[in-house]
Amino acid sequence: MAATTSSEGVSRQQRSILTLDKSDEPFEVLIAHACNILDIDINDDWNDFSKAGGWQALRVNTTCDPRPEWTLKWLLKKFKAAEEELASPCLYSKAWSLLRELTVRLPLSKTASLLKTYDFITIVRNTLQWFYESVNRRLSAPNGEERGSLHSSANSSGTVSSSSSQLGTSRKRKRDGTEISISTPIPIDESGAVDALFMAVCATIAQVWSFTEDSDHDRGFTVEHIKSALRSSPQDAAQILGTSLYLTSHLLRKPNRASERGWSTTYMPQNYDKRTACRFYVSSAVKLWSTRSSSRQDPHDTESHLAFGAHCMMPALQLLNRCREWSSLEKNIEAVTDTLTEMLIKHVILPYRASKIDTETPGRVSTGGTSISFHQELVSVFRPSRLPLLGQANVSGGNKSNLERSIRKTDAQKTITLLSLLFDVALGSCPRSTPKLRRAEDAWLEQLFIEISECAALFLPSKVKRYHAMLVKWMMQKAVKHKLRLNSSTVEAILDETSGLFNRDTGVTVQWGVIDLCLQIDANVFIILGKEDLEEGKSRRIPNKYLLSLLSSITDGQLETSQDYHYVLSYIITPLCNAFADARDLGSFIDIWTEQLSIVLSRQTARNDLIASAPGIWEDEKLLRSVAQLVTTSLTSASMERIMSRAIDSLTMESQHMMNGRAVSPAVLVILDCLFAGISRADTMARLVKIGESAFCLSGISNMELSPQTGKWRIWRIKATIADRWFTLHKSPAFKRNAHMSIYAAFELIKLIPSKISANEKKDLSEAFHAFRFILRFVAKDPFWNETHFSSQSELAVAVSNILDAMEPFCRRTSHDHFQTIKLPETVPRWDEFAVNVTSIDTLYLGCVADILTSPGILSHLDANVQARLIEQLYWCAVYQQRLSQSMPVGSIDYSWPWKMLHHPDVIGENASTTKYLRNFQVDHYLSTSKFGEPKCWDIEMADYVTGFKSIQMIPVQCLERGYRSVIANRILRILLHANFTSLAIAAEHLTMLAKLLTMPNKSMDILENAEESRKGLVETGKGAVLIRLARGVDCTMGWSEDKMYAVSALKTLTSSVMSHLFTTLNQRSSMDYLKVLYHQLAGLLEDTHDNKINCSTALAAVIEISLNAYSKHNDNVGESLGILTESLKTTRSYHLESLLHNFEEISITGASDQKHRLGVILECLASYADLLGDHPNLGNISHKLFGADGLSGTLKRESRIHQGENVASDRLTVDGYWLEYLTTRLARVELLLNARDSKMHPNIVETSAHLYQMKFAREKNNLLNSLRKIMPTLSPQSKAQVCFGHNLEVDRCLSYAQVYLLGMAIVSMKDQEIEEFRESISRTFTLLCRGLFQPILFRDCMLTMQCISLLLQKHPRLITQWNIDNLLAAITAKSANLEQHIEDKQSPMLYIGLCRLFSTILTTHRTKTGRRYHLLLLALQSLLRCLFTPYTPTSPSPEPHSAFTATHASAYARLLTTLCDPTPSSLSRASRNRTHLALALNDETKKAKSIAGQHLPYLIMEYCTCQLKGRLEAEMKVALEVGLFAVVGVMGVDVMRTMNAALGEGGRGVWKALYGDFRRAGGRVWE
Repeated sequence: MAATTSSEGVSRQQRSILTLDKSDEPFEVLIAHACNILDIDINDDWNDFSKAGGWQALRVNTTCDPRPEWTLKWLLKKFKAAEEELASPCLYSKAWSLLRELTVRLPLSKTASLLKTYDFITIVRNTLQWFYESVNRRLSAPNGEERGSLHSSANSSGTVSSSSSQLGTSRKRKRDGTEISISTPIPIDESGAVDALFMAVCATIAQVWSFTEDSDHDRGFTVEHIKSALRSSPQDAAQILGTSLYLTSHLLRKPNRASERGWSTTYMPQNYDKRTACRFYVSSAVKLWSTRSSSRQDPHDTESHLAFGAHCMMPALQLLNRCREWSSLEKNIEAVTDTLTEMLIKHVILPYRASKIDTETPGRVSTGGTSISFHQELVSVFRPSRLPLLGQANVSGGNKSNLERSIRKTDAQKTITLLSLLFDVALGSCPRSTPKLRRAEDAWLEQLFIEISECAALFLPSKVKRYHAMLVKWMMQKAVKHKLRLNSSTVEAILDETSGLFNRDTGVTVQWGVIDLCLQIDANVFIILGKEDLEEGKSRRIPNKYLLSLLSSITDGQLETSQDYHYVLSYIITPLCNAFADARDLGSFIDIWTEQLSIVLSRQTARNDLIASAPGIWEDEKLLRSVAQLVTTSLTSASMERIMSRAIDSLTMESQHMMNGRAVSPAVLVILDCLFAGISRADTMARLVKIGESAFCLSGISNMELSPQTGKWRIWRIKATIADRWFTLHKSPAFKRNAHMSIYAAFELIKLIPSKISANEKKDLSEAFHAFRFILRFVAKDPFWNETHFSSQSELAVAVSNILDAMEPFCRRTSHDHFQTIKLPETVPRWDEFAVNVTSIDTLYLGCVADILTSPGILSHLDANVQARLIEQLYWCAVYQQRLSQSMPVGSIDYSWPWKMLHHPDVIGENASTTKYLRNFQVDHYLSTSKFGEPKCWDIEMADYVTGFKSIQMIPVQCLERGYRSVIANRILRILLHANFTSLAIAAEHLTMLAKLLTMPNKSMDILENAEESRKGLVETGKGAVLIRLARGVDCTMGWSEDKMYAVSALKTLTSSVMSHLFTTLNQRSSMDYLKVLYHQLAGLLEDTHDNKINCSTALAAVIEISLNAYSKHNDNVGESLGILTESLKTTRSYHLESLLHNFEEISITGASDQKHRLGVILECLASYADLLGDHPNLGNISHKLFGADGLSGTLKRESRIHQGENVASDRLTVDGYWLEYLTTRLARVELLLNARDSKMHPNIVETSAHLYQMKFAREKNNLLNSLRKIMPTLSPQSKAQVCFGHNLEVDRCLSYAQVYLLGMAIVSMKDQEIEEFRESISRTFTLLCRGLFQPILFRDCMLTMQCISLLLQKHPRLITQWNIDNLLAAITAKSANLEQHIEDKQSPMLYIGLCRLFSTILTTHRTKTGRRYHLLLLALQSLLRCLFTPYTPTSPSPEPHSAFTATHASAYARLLTTLCDPTPSSLSRASRNRTHLALALNDETKKAKSIAGQHLPYLIMEYCTCQLKGRLEAEMKVALEVGLFAVVGVMGVDVMRTMNAALGEGGRGVWKALYGDFRRAGGRVWE
């Protein structure tokens, strides 16, 4: 009976399946019935799909049940017969999900047959095409609502709608014992429904395509059957791919409406991610595109390329542009970007490239057989009617014109974005890494650039032509980035059409960005000049039309905004000047510059605006400096002479024939100023000495009317430049006569400086400033002053006094402003870095003072009174700056920087009187400003006190007298004890200063006597220990900041200094009394803390720990007086330890910063109490809390992993990262000191030391290194080896600083018998050390590495192998070759000495291993020799750089040569039982070493000759180096010398001849 019932049920279900085609029920209901009959849960299938990622095929489970086949036939028939209407079966996501499920329930052959019969590809194409058009219509409608209210019932909730259901209502039907819930349909313009349907279609495509994969080779011909069902024409495949890419781009966009922001939770699974879905959509469409058919008659697949260009190019570019808006680090987006780029290159770029390069490649032929060009294809694809509207801004309301304008603007922006993106893809399509590849590929890329530009010019509306210029600019930026060179004709066309240079009359703005890019691509377009015939057979070069138009735009145009002004100056004029210089035609640019300057001045004269006009762009000082840097390298002496002579003649002529008050052209002054500033070579000055004399001796110019920008101050600057550099002129009588007149005129000009000018009054003082500079150039030349009958000291003192007189009212007003009533003036003076615009007394004063301080020896020429006035005025300027520092605007002058500069050691030099007065002045003013009254009235933030305290901070402690140190220390202590510090930063500075003073202690310092200075100047005692009071003062400051860390650190340093002094002066009663008071107070304090469980504060805990440990450290030397405290202090230490452990348990690592700092201090104290902690009865529990997985160590590791995960893409550490490292370091120190007490725990030290290699903060790393250094001698050899030799590094990595540091400590502490068993590890570590020298590591790391290598070579020579020596010689060669490129670095000399010492160690301790390695020795010696020479730089605009090496370095190198040529017996000695045999062996070995050196070292002499021709060697270095060279010549044979002489060139023979002559004169043998 049961079997009959079951068969009847199956038969009834089969009849129900057969009646689906005849049913009138809505399609949604039929889908639900089919799923119910087949026992398919589409919702579960959907969730399984989303969890699986969408691209994994489901398990194929075929059965003999005919119902899936009948259902699939019915469903495909419905899809095939469907029309594009609202109720089309193709628009239900559940239908596609059912189709996907049915394909896996049928045999593959049956599935392939049905899909091919009902044309599955056509169904997909029509569905996606209708989908594409509906979405595009919806986006083009106002407010995003499509006419017709298209709906889709693609609901993900399992409910379906019925034809009888009303809006907002639902009902339930019962059929075959099942319930079906009917719901309201979902509109198509809901993005969730769109995504749900599209995902279902793509999932079906991916599922069907997965059947074509046969990894197990068990499907046979069925796979080909499936491929045949999926195969389509390139046109159909392109339509499917294009619509899929478009819909993906639409769905990937970021929601911009409130209705779209929460759609994913309504229609899609909870774990749905747009980026993952995007990758799935694209991969599905690309898989279907790969199954397209191709004709055998079309080997180049032209039809596919054409179809892709027509249907897929635009969507692919849109989606690629959308992907680039997302994060490039997202792997799914990156995969989509790579796929799209690859397809565009394959089907668009490479066919275009082939058509331009390969003439045999056929063109693009349309389906009608007509050939179309790429230009026509671009126009057809990108015309506005074909451009889909993706997320454009919707215009609310009925304003049709606004809507059309918005659409037109949006279309233009999209078009130029996509076209520029296409060009960007083309630039990266082929390798262009070498010049040869770039020359081969640039032609077709330029053609593509032109065609894209022309295409955009055709279809962009005339009203948005500016977008065409924007497109060209974007493509040029990409061309510059990829080093694409465009022909000059192309650049000229760009300038004609888009630069705006030739249609400025129509109101078009000049596109400076386009002109800048044209200059970068091909500047020759501007610098190629024409010729104009003049009378008498002469001609002159004139600019071409592009340069003329550019100059006119710059000179005539109004560069009103500062942004345009600076852009044109930096990116137009300066590159144009560099282009003329590169073409060796800087003279033409100077002529053009002169002409433009003349035009500017003539217009100013016509407007009668000569005085008030602002400086133009052609008069800008930055332009003058840029041209000056190119003068020496780009102009010959003849060209300079021609230009300067013409300028001087013009200036002389105009000064003699000046009429009607007309101004002199500024061109000649600007050009002369530029040329004199640019000439730096002595040989050039020698050739132009007459020109310099003529320029300096010009007369009559001072009476001319000149503009402020190009006026008389330029004359003084030119004279100052000549006086400073042209030393050959100083002996000329004409120069001396004119110098006498000029100096007198300069003094007279300075005397005219007004002493009273209001703050807001502006007066041109540039001439006086440069006249003062001119005077300073002659001050140091005493012989010259004597010949001109001037007293340098008296006249200079008068000039400086005039400057000080002008500033005196300001300083007096500041010094008497006790209530700080001075306010910031309305116009704040600003500092001009080129001193062109000096319009206030403040600017003049500070500029003159800066020149006085930076000029060597100037202060020594001033008498004591002038120096005193200068120092005092600088101090009050600093006070003024401190008072108004908060209100000073950005860019204003800093009144305090001359006062800071005064404290630099190079400024005062060896002037003892100035130094003494300055120190007395600083101390007196600090003491006077710190002489406060009652503590409640103290104001330590007052500007006068802050300035005085900063002055004291700048004084080195050793420069202060003993009495001054005591007075200042006592005053600072009084302030620390009684002042109300509102800022911990100020307290930290005072503590640091007091600790610095205690580095040179004095018994008169109150802190060492446990006393303090009273208000009346008396000394008071008996108020408790001063250190404890200071600690409580730091702890009582409210709030927390990083300054508290510095305050506690300074207090710890201070406490250590005090305790060290007290224990070293125990023979003094005051020290004994102080220690008794301190320890009695600590004992009482800690006893109360122990009884009442009072929390110890941070600073106090640090002071207690340092004080108690100081007693433990000096316990043996305390004597009987303090010895009675030993037992009580042991109890006190245990009390403090218990208090620390109690506080440790109450602090959370996740608390505020002050809690973390407090925890760090507690851990530091626990590390100091390691001896007590190791004997603690509850050590196991304490260790678990500190180092267990659930304790502090485990918490820090978890927080560190979380922190690294959050900041995996960031190289910059945050504050949280520092706290983790801060606490980890201190916990590691506790663990190290505990483990060092027990030899069984030594292996744990290896794990603790591993923290070093993960730390990024130098301070914390050094703290842990110091702890390891202290315990290293106590470790066993095995533990030392594990800590120092257990390195597992990659091939390209070297040892870190911490690893080398630990290795050095282990080498020093290990004995020979201990280190023998680690021979292999030592050899491997030696190789790693040599690898560090090969790589560009830091200076500190390099020096430490060389020290460690030297230790190994000297202490354990038996462990060094021949392989190690060879590696080391090669490393020395590599490192010295790197030094050749940085001979000016300050660290290079120290590195050079280190390399020479290391080389010397090899020669003295391992001479026997270098016998057959002279090829390596020579390379190292040649590389070291080249470092001593400074290469000639004839193309450099600046003077030749001064070598950082001295005679000391040459002597170090010479010692290497003497060691090689005259070896010591110790380096050659070998074990021998017979003393006679030993002497004979030594003689033989010495002769052999000299003979070998004489055969190989001639190559070093040849290298020396080459270096002498190519570089410069200082005279004292040459003398030191010749000692070693003579040793080499002494071991060379005559035949070797002749051979070497023949091998040298003509110049080399001259150097060798001179060297051999010096060798003979030094007593060497004669080569006949």
